[in-house]
Amino acid sequence: MGKIIGIVSGKGGVGKTTTTVNIGVALQKLGKKACVFDANITTSNLGLHLGITDYPVTSHELLKGRRAPSDSVFVHHSGMRVIPGSLSLENAKAVNIMNLKQLLGALAKKYDFVLVDGAPGIDRETLSVVEASDEIIVVTNPDMPAVTDAIKIIEVAKNNKAKIRGVVVNKRRNRDYELSAQEIETAAGVPIIGAVPEDENILRAISEKSPVVISRERAPSARAFKRIAADIAGVPTEGADIISMLKRMFFGIPQKPDIEKLTDITD
Repeated sequence: MGKIIGIVSGKGGVGKTTTTVNIGVALQKLGKKACVFDANITTSNLGLHLGITDYPVTSHELLKGRRAPSDSVFVHHSGMRVIPGSLSLENAKAVNIMNLKQLLGALAKKYDFVLVDGAPGIDRETLSVVEASDEIIVVTNPDMPAVTDAIKIIEVAKNNKAKIRGVVVNKRRNRDYELSAQEIETAAGVPIIGAVPEDENILRAISEKSPVVISRERAPSARAFKRIAADIAGVPTEGADIISMLKRMFFGIPQKPDIEKLTDITD
């Protein structure tokens, strides 16, 4: 049985989806079977980060109970499996978010890690992700408004007896006006499991629709995401670097997305 990890944030714009996608690919590169699921019902965009723009079946149809998971799982060229959400606000209507836990449970039987990209904030969508996940990762930025909102979602998770793995601090600039790691951990009451620096390479990667851990794997942000993935997978960072090096030697570096629809979720 795999592990379901909900990735949430107290507010939008902190880099939650970027974090989800890059950790997922990094886990796959470590030899883990990873699947990312878009549970951001109203503002879905996980697929855009991976160049998936044409997908007739989405997580929305699954949550409506209209289609089976095998109809909507795509495989990215990295090997990571993807269940994107619909870009249409109309498709968000009549979605039964209460189906999320059962759906993710079925996926966890097929994959080592199921990463769930939740909606920002503390509404019902986010709460459903918290309730359906084995562990929660909270993404924030090192500024007071973002950390304040992160504390709110952490409190919600604690009130629901959820296991919080920790906080990922994204867009770190190492400036004196930012909250320090100690200040964030003290305020949040949970450990920081990774800090991702502000990096133009991430914006370029999003524009190219290729995660930074693939398109610019030696960039500072890519190294940070790989360290977080290694921690999640229980692999020493040095071991993760060796695995990545061997894969480059034998398989090369994919240059652009190559996505195809899976016909069998069990593969």
